[in-house]
Amino acid sequence: MKRFKILSVKSVAILLALFMLLSYTPLFALAATEYMCGDYTYTLSSNKATITSYPETAKGDVSIPSSLDGYEVVAIGSYSFYACTLINSVEVPDTVTSIGEYAFAFCTTLSNITIPTSVITIGANAFKNSNNVTIRCYSGSTAYHYAVSEGIPWILVSESKGYPIIIVPGIMGSRLFCSSSCSESSLVWAPNDITEEMIEKVKSELKIFGISAVGSLITLGFSQIAAIMVAIEAEIFTPTTQHVLKKLLKIRDFLPIENTLYVPSPVNLCQRGAKMEYGTLDAYKNTVNHLVEEYKNSGRAVYFFSYDWRKGSAENARKLNTFIKGLDSKKVDILAHSMGGLVVSSYISQYPDSNKVNVLITGGTPYEGAPAILSRTLTHNVLDDTFKDWALWVISGLNQSVKKQFAACSELTPTKRYVDKVPMLKDSFWIGKKHDYELDYKGYLDNCHKIYGETNYNNAKEFQESLLGEGGYNRLADRHNTYFIVGKLSGKAKNKTMSQVKFNYITTWSIDDFEYADGDGTVPYKSQTMMGEIFKRAPGRVKEFEVDHGGTVTCKKKTLGYIVEIFNSYLEKSSAGVAVKAGYAEVKTNEPYITLRLDGNTDIEIERNSEVLSSIGETSSVTSSFGRIDFIGVNASIKMVCLDNHTDYIIRITGNVAENIDYSVRWYNGEEERQNEANFFDILVSETSVITTSAIDKSGTVLYIDDDNDGVVDRTVQANEIIALDQSSLLMRYKDSATLNATSSSDRVTWTSSDTTVVTVDQNGIVKAIGRGTATITATVTGAEISDTCAVTVKYTWWQWLIIILLFGRIWY
Repeated sequence: MKRFKILSVKSVAILLALFMLLSYTPLFALAATEYMCGDYTYTLSSNKATITSYPETAKGDVSIPSSLDGYEVVAIGSYSFYACTLINSVEVPDTVTSIGEYAFAFCTTLSNITIPTSVITIGANAFKNSNNVTIRCYSGSTAYHYAVSEGIPWILVSESKGYPIIIVPGIMGSRLFCSSSCSESSLVWAPNDITEEMIEKVKSELKIFGISAVGSLITLGFSQIAAIMVAIEAEIFTPTTQHVLKKLLKIRDFLPIENTLYVPSPVNLCQRGAKMEYGTLDAYKNTVNHLVEEYKNSGRAVYFFSYDWRKGSAENARKLNTFIKGLDSKKVDILAHSMGGLVVSSYISQYPDSNKVNVLITGGTPYEGAPAILSRTLTHNVLDDTFKDWALWVISGLNQSVKKQFAACSELTPTKRYVDKVPMLKDSFWIGKKHDYELDYKGYLDNCHKIYGETNYNNAKEFQESLLGEGGYNRLADRHNTYFIVGKLSGKAKNKTMSQVKFNYITTWSIDDFEYADGDGTVPYKSQTMMGEIFKRAPGRVKEFEVDHGGTVTCKKKTLGYIVEIFNSYLEKSSAGVAVKAGYAEVKTNEPYITLRLDGNTDIEIERNSEVLSSIGETSSVTSSFGRIDFIGVNASIKMVCLDNHTDYIIRITGNVAENIDYSVRWYNGEEERQNEANFFDILVSETSVITTSAIDKSGTVLYIDDDNDGVVDRTVQANEIIALDQSSLLMRYKDSATLNATSSSDRVTWTSSDTTVVTVDQNGIVKAIGRGTATITATVTGAEISDTCAVTVKYTWWQWLIIILLFGRIWY
């Protein structure tokens, strides 16, 4: 931006004074020249910028830039934001070392300001008459001591709020290098610098080999392939095409399992000047950028943990352990995608006493395997792109024999639990007629042994079993602070996730067909949810989104907001471990505490000894002698409450609109370790609802709901009640019957049909098709009004239609 020199009123006054008094007084130094950059006015000293003023008419949230016109901002001058009465919040960059006197005085609407540890001086009256401000600061920092000495409310944003976040990608998500330097010239997988334009250029040049369309690539003869390889060696292609083809040849030379490959060392991506790591083909660019932008000014670190995905997850888990042990942090938070969730599962299984993982979020993880990996192993399909898959197969040599060697491929195959419920298929010939049959687990195991080799697959089976906890499910299901993002496509993509593969009737190295079901396009819904078990074992910690496999951790409009919300809900000291005295936060170490989380457009009041802590009419932090309320999320709709550990709280939740809300209570010990929790989810409220509860303990925390505010309890909801059906849609034939299974923590489940002329359902979930049409089956927890539904469509078979047509409908049909 262009800089404009301006002369301040103060400078003009000095010049006039000098002119009038020159004969009597020594010459004074002239005022520094001021410059403008956007809304900021600043001066320069040693090529460093000091902000001197900001418009009083400016509104909203202010994020002060770290540089103006290329000059680093090192100071916020005196009176610079004086009487800016319309700003709500301020973020100070970590380049700033000083804040001048009266800098933010009389900012009457300023609710919070984040001040980094780089600030070492704060002038007198810097926040005079800014009576609504809370200083967000770091333990032991200048801002912290200033807030305490001036009696200004503060929130610590270090320690558990600053726990490092580690992103663990899925299979093929890490870039691999053939040199330990991890230079771009040694990049093996994947060639990030190969663009779509380059691919189009390659396609056009390959026409000389008889390739007229992308579809013809997979039918190339050996002579054509050999001619292409010779042409590469002879360098007859243009530089662009030659560059692309040589990149593909590097994959052929180095990707096979016998070669040693390297990954970039994780660095704190929030550090200034850090080189971003986005994984293969920039697959995690949205995720990395979103988290770095969210935490770059908070002192929180974000790391991208690359690993050699060809190797087994247990081996990569040990490398993850080494990395975590090397971090200067007592705990870490982890975001794991797809196979990365299995790597983290293995880490927790191998090192159960480390207790280093605080919050864990997994997205699209195939806990029960993914049939798609069988397809990708036995076909040339890798990236679902015809040309790129052909290039990887023919030129890069990423064929079936190479992929079969990768331990990761065999570890991602469907588990015994999955195959028992959703059998794989095989076609056969019987009396000259081809038909399909289901493979039992032994038959499936025999096929996997032939595909991957007996030793390799036995190791994979042993790995899958090593992740299981009590009840035979992945141990993450029972782990506190673990959240599960599940992708479930709808519309045209609904029921388009590969759920079964059909092996060829003669060979076991080819696939004839697939069956499909709900899922994220890659991992079936049943695998992501551990066959539905996580709804029972992790109530309130499962979130479904209408996204594809990658979108479970990369979608800006859906999942990334939820991910940040979860990480932020574990606020350190502001909403965890803070007692509040005389309206100001005071750290109490080594003492237990309670947190509440209320998600919805509702209000909460906590009463103790006639003192009330209330969110009504508030959107910024509220304090009392026993606790604090903080507001996060869109439109401050999420209330985070931290309370001293008492058992005599009276808690009231009042509805403002008709909606479903989530509410949770968590009890912590003095070491900030969660001891217990009570979750309530999808609780229906209205503008007249009043909910009364307490925070005694898990068993004693019950919601008493008065729906019409007449003083009479209409509903009672116990903690952790949930219901989830194993199918969201069902196609039936006339006169058929089917069984819906409900996973519920309650025995008060009732079943209903929206149209009994189409289907009926009994109280055991047995559905019977009565007539042609559509209907909805609903399973409800009686009293709590928590429900789940399944859409049922009933059709006639061809022979039933034939009978109807022949008899003109004059029959019991």
